[in-house]
Amino acid sequence: MRTLFNLVRPEHYGRADVDAILELHGPRVPAELRGRQVLFELKSVTGGRPSISTVRDFGLHHLEKWRDLHWLFGVYGRDRRGDQVLQYCMYGSPLAMSPWFDRMADYMAPDIALAEYVPNLITDATLGAILGPGEEFGRDDARRLMKNQYSGEQYAAAADLDGGRYSRAAMLGLLRERCEYVIRRGSTLNNPHINPAHFDGWERITDDHAARLRELVLDALKERGTGTQGPH
Repeated sequence: MRTLFNLVRPEHYGRADVDAILELHGPRVPAELRGRQVLFELKSVTGGRPSISTVRDFGLHHLEKWRDLHWLFGVYGRDRRGDQVLQYCMYGSPLAMSPWFDRMADYMAPDIALAEYVPNLITDATLGAILGPGEEFGRDDARRLMKNQYSGEQYAAAADLDGGRYSRAAMLGLLRERCEYVIRRGSTLNNPHINPAHFDGWERITDDHAARLRELVLDALKERGTGTQGPH
């Protein structure tokens, strides 16, 4: 898809990073947008219909990351020989994608509220039920709470007593943080799909892919002005 749409692979590419970059240049690009970079998420699906898989453990951080990205969807189907071939592509601006993100945010809102408010309800009595009545604790006690959530540096930074030990107040803070983390992890969704109805009325790009994408992106940027960043 990067080749088809003449997009650039990010220099430091990784699974958690932006999939592709559209560099805006040329005489048809308005002067105020020339030299800008548009960040893209790329998705593809087989089966001939756009039921788009997203990601495992979909959470609030995905909403925050993806809302300002532009999207390209490639829909593949089988030809007469049974081979998968690209049937069409669709472009989604941040504005076009926002209804789906809004639905996901609304669905997750109660769990997110729990993660925000419940940790503050944890008291010293809760800590006592878990770790007992001690007045100070060691690294092993802290690891019982935080497990692999913390790095060694974070464990050291959280210790507030000599010898890398933890006061009762420090451990209560860790317990509250762990509670928030567990709730947020539990609030993630397992690969929610963008269903075909979301794409009703969307243009199907089948020819002149790169040129048509640039036209659509420029229209979207003029309408809303989001999803770009300056050149590196």
